[in-house]
Amino acid sequence: MPEHLHPNRDDTVTIVGIDEADTTQGYVSWISPVARALLRAREGDTVSVATPAGIEELEVLEVAYLPLATGGGRAAAGG
Repeated sequence: MPEHLHPNRDDTVTIVGIDEADTTQGYVSWISPVARALLRAREGDTVSVATPAGIEELEVLEVAYLPLATGGGRAAAGG
């Protein structure tokens, strides 16, 4: 379970690529158990995640698809 998730508190999880994962910031790899449980979830769903501490139940409050913050606008193609 990502380090920043706590029971009875609303937390945000961002599903990212393997090399971008940082559980302290809520970024979980798309292959992690949390991400795999959430990938097909919809708002209002409850998903189960197997953790070393046992089965954790997560309620999905919101699903948002956000562009990555790449910091530079669009790259120009051409030559």
